[in-house]
Amino acid sequence: MRAMILVGAPVAAGFPVVVFARAPHETKFRLHCSAGATEDVVDLTPLAPLVPEASSLVSDLRRREMHVLRAMAPGSHGGGELRLEVRAPERTEPLARRVVRRLPKSLAEGEELTLALGSCFYRFTGGGALLRRALLREWAGSRFDVLLGLGDNLYLDIAPGQLFEGGGAVIETLDRYEQYIFGERLEAAADPRGPLECLPLLLSCDDHEFWNNYPEQQLHLSRTSGAHYGAFRSAARACFDLFQQSVNPEPVMPWKIAKGEHGRSFSLELAGIPTFVADTRSAREQHHTDGSALMFSEEELLAFEDWARKLEFPGLFVLGQPLTQLRGSRTVDFTPVDFGAQFVRILQALRSAQSEILVISGDVHFSRLAWFDASGMYGGESRRIPELICSPICHIPSSLSSVLSSTLGFGGNIGRGALTAPLEIEATDRSRHLVQREKLRLLDYEYGSSAPQCLGFLRLRRGPSESLDADVGFLDLATQDWASAEDLELDRTHWHGTWKPRRWQSHRRCFERSVLRLHAGVRR
Repeated sequence: MRAMILVGAPVAAGFPVVVFARAPHETKFRLHCSAGATEDVVDLTPLAPLVPEASSLVSDLRRREMHVLRAMAPGSHGGGELRLEVRAPERTEPLARRVVRRLPKSLAEGEELTLALGSCFYRFTGGGALLRRALLREWAGSRFDVLLGLGDNLYLDIAPGQLFEGGGAVIETLDRYEQYIFGERLEAAADPRGPLECLPLLLSCDDHEFWNNYPEQQLHLSRTSGAHYGAFRSAARACFDLFQQSVNPEPVMPWKIAKGEHGRSFSLELAGIPTFVADTRSAREQHHTDGSALMFSEEELLAFEDWARKLEFPGLFVLGQPLTQLRGSRTVDFTPVDFGAQFVRILQALRSAQSEILVISGDVHFSRLAWFDASGMYGGESRRIPELICSPICHIPSSLSSVLSSTLGFGGNIGRGALTAPLEIEATDRSRHLVQREKLRLLDYEYGSSAPQCLGFLRLRRGPSESLDADVGFLDLATQDWASAEDLELDRTHWHGTWKPRRWQSHRRCFERSVLRLHAGVRR
């Protein structure tokens, strides 16, 4: 028997605890939660029978003697440590232990919340050990409180020797999750924890939780055509709900999942900081040329608009793809601006929010901090919107080595992205009676990096007059130091214009204190 404990963000209202265990099918597990002299014993509930589309997984989980269990642990308004133990009647010693530092209900003067931010984790080139080392270290005098996975937290569609795999959608998808979750554990070490066990988690998804440019068909991926399409989509959704969504708070529209529909966006207060995590991928519709396709459900978009409208304190808006990407295609990923109707409404919500909002995203294989001006076609209030991109934790192999990886089984060499920033993004919504148009224009670029193994650092604290101050940095996991900053210069070789890397500045590092201040009550 063995087990591992993953925990969600330990907020004051309580938080999910998810246990993955290997044991005979009939084994019963209990979770012991203790703080000081107080101990609570909670039954762990098997999760697979409760997840829509997971019924096909149950028999295979039983064959693997794999248990996925969940319980809610008590929060605390004042923070403090909570000790967790997973026990089974057949064993005198706990199967797994975990100590969690619970977050306070709100940040007091002098208190800080430090988030690790990352996306795009390809595990087959050794990046897991580097990530684990960085998560357990102290940076700029702080240790991380929560790891926020921004999507592409694993690659279902790229792996060594993938062409030789078989067994169907369920077996292949479960195999990949086993590789990512259990494969990073250091069983023989004094501290065997894998990266996901190092910190409390919040996890969103993007296309590689399914396949490249999901839900579009891809010529090089057989899983995206014919009968394979529905089978692999269903297996990917079910495994995401079991292994990732299970550590998150309840979705803003939980009834949609209960009905077998899909909407996984959620909101919570992280130590008093309002946070909305938008799932713009799992329920995404295939692209329409008129921009009317949906990135997420109408109900989730309404929930986000309501959240932004009621903000009394600066907030964080998290989504899988940056808002500031140029249009894509069926061969190059579609981006939020390709979904014009919803993109316009998102920008309008950001522009008219009661308080300022930091947009956080990943996906694009570079990291940067920049400011954009959002304005509407018919005037109205413009808004300065900061966007923080953190990607990749470990870049996928370059094109040639990716082919060798999938055919011959080699791990492949790590590739590298190219840092860019668009001058302007514009989208139109023609779905309503009055045509709506929104524009994002680059105002300022702070710093960025195309380091192929990169983790974002975001340290938050209360500032004067109900503002939110932030220290921002990017960590180069290969060197275990702040990444070297890259400059940008204007490139007008295309009509739209972009900013591209000019030179490598080894003397400047991607970290700055108080680089960002968000204000409350900017709209009354």
